[in-house]
Amino acid sequence: MILKAKILRSFYKRMRQGDLPPFVRSVLLKMENNPKYANLSDILTTLKSNLEAYENALAAAEDGGRIKKAEKDLAKETLINTLDELSDGIEFFGKKDLNYFIETGMPLQSKHTNHSGTKLLIPINFTAQSDGQPGGIEVKYEIHPSQKNLCKMVGFEWSLDLEIWHNGDYSTKRKFSVTDKPSNQKVYVKIRAIASDGRKSQWTDPIQTSVL
Repeated sequence: MILKAKILRSFYKRMRQGDLPPFVRSVLLKMENNPKYANLSDILTTLKSNLEAYENALAAAEDGGRIKKAEKDLAKETLINTLDELSDGIEFFGKKDLNYFIETGMPLQSKHTNHSGTKLLIPINFTAQSDGQPGGIEVKYEIHPSQKNLCKMVGFEWSLDLEIWHNGDYSTKRKFSVTDKPSNQKVYVKIRAIASDGRKSQWTDPIQTSVL
């Protein structure tokens, strides 16, 4: 029996500040222009606007100025509040339709899944290579057959030196491309599985690939 689902709001509230924009973009990609979420179009428009404001504030705060950092924190709070409003809307219109929730890319509380005690396994057959476009990387992977209904997306990170890692994107596809990575560089990449309740697997071993 599936109870009325609830969004795991602590998932995005505890994110590192640099991880938040890719997560929000992945949600917007799934929900914008999808007739299933037409009732949420206004809040999605607000979310997109607040995401842009936060990204601008995040970039401006890199100079270390106290005022710019305060503006960044305020923009982040506004973005989180908008995600809360979106979560309210998803829970209201989704009711007990679990697919409605899952297709948003938002994580669910573990009590609403059938695998809440299962350890999430690392993705297998992971490959990465240039997708033929400047700054683009094509990623392929598979999920262990026993967990195909458990893994809802993967998280992607990249690094130039295996020490400093940058969040790249989230995807529900088994084959996808990420863009705007350093051109004419050899880049290390890794992925990890993420369940709908926010649980994560360990990272894959990094793979090095050349980016056009």
